[in-house]
Amino acid sequence: MDYYSVISTNLESMNIVQKMFELTTSSVTADEKILALNNIILEAYGAKYSTISLYDGNTYEIRTTNVEKEYKDSIAKIAEENEFKANATKNVSKYLTTSAAKTLSYRSAVERNIRSAMFSPIYHANTYLGFWLLEDDAENAFDAISTVAKIDISKRK
Repeated sequence: MDYYSVISTNLESMNIVQKMFELTTSSVTADEKILALNNIILEAYGAKYSTISLYDGNTYEIRTTNVEKEYKDSIAKIAEENEFKANATKNVSKYLTTSAAKTLSYRSAVERNIRSAMFSPIYHANTYLGFWLLEDDAENAFDAISTVAKIDISKRK
């Protein structure tokens, strides 16, 4: 039974990667690609929320999200929160989760009952460009994600 579970997980991961490669080679605009990427992430990981926010060295701009409008300003700058600041600086992903009786403590998590968050910085040529954030109101929502690779687009052509 474990063998089939591993095979199923590997096939699912390969399907996600294939969708992402197909997206990168498609002839749509960069904004459309970011939106489509976010939709792939939401579908693949079953997250309640997914956000991609870019940083120009001065300010953050949400490029795509399904977070409610009133929380967008807080989410756009989540990399400045104590929980994620060091991770953004060091290019290290971070997974936070809590029990059903509690919520995570960063800004807007309490209001939205967020119990799981996966934060991944986005880098290009050792330069921080922003982050990708998955959130859910379920505890341990992203335990099935075995590892989160660093997102470093400098290795792509």
